[in-house]
Amino acid sequence: MNRLILLLAFASFSIFFVWCVSWFYRNPERDPSGRKDVIVSPADGRITRVQRYAKDAIPSTVKDGRRIGFDEIVKAGLTLKDYYLVAIVMSPFDVHFNRAPISGQVGFLHKIPGRFVTMRQPIFEFVNERVTVVFENELLNVGVVQIAAPIASSIKSFVSAGQQVKIGQRYGAILLGSQVDLIIPAGVVKRVLAGLGSRVKAGETIIAEIWDGRGKTGGADSPSSAVTEGSLDVQSRGFSSFLSFFYLGSLLVASILLKVSTRMRGRKS
Repeated sequence: MNRLILLLAFASFSIFFVWCVSWFYRNPERDPSGRKDVIVSPADGRITRVQRYAKDAIPSTVKDGRRIGFDEIVKAGLTLKDYYLVAIVMSPFDVHFNRAPISGQVGFLHKIPGRFVTMRQPIFEFVNERVTVVFENELLNVGVVQIAAPIASSIKSFVSAGQQVKIGQRYGAILLGSQVDLIIPAGVVKRVLAGLGSRVKAGETIIAEIWDGRGKTGGADSPSSAVTEGSLDVQSRGFSSFLSFFYLGSLLVASILLKVSTRMRGRKS
């Protein structure tokens, strides 16, 4: 009887674990916009930060309570004009495949591996793995920074420098908890459609409309100056929700096994 209960417990937990993993790494199809004058979200998640940077300023983001500077963005030429940084936090419940925000060419791809920079107890300082990709076309250059979690630094890239991509095309994926930052030149922004706190879907949600080159060129008096800047403190909610979900699932499995065991004992007696 005890062996049967253990076998059922192991089988139930295995099925539940496989379901969690397969659901976590799901890769649904998306219907990207065919417009050339829009920037779509590169990731699923919630916009937790919108900030404008002045020309030549080095952008940074906040991940797990720590500030991370993007020095590689200077090499990519994205700091030659004012620009916006839009941070998208992906929870364990979001799809973790990332998509190109515009159609064009991969003009820059740079990977920084995750590593420990100090091993002194009790403090462990970790550099998050990240991959920076710049997408270029005749209208603008857009940067996307994928940032992995320290516990499982693994970012997959499906493109290489010089490769042509279409808007909404899968170009990479991040394993486990993660964040994706979008860098947009401020001067090209005509109107922002997804702001602070918005839920977005990779390849489908339009973040902003841009000037298409036939009309006015964005400047200090363009609608982009009205973009609401700020940040939301939601860095740890996703992982906490995942743990709660896993805990409740385990309780459900244990409850089912307890009922089965009780009924079998009743029949035996």
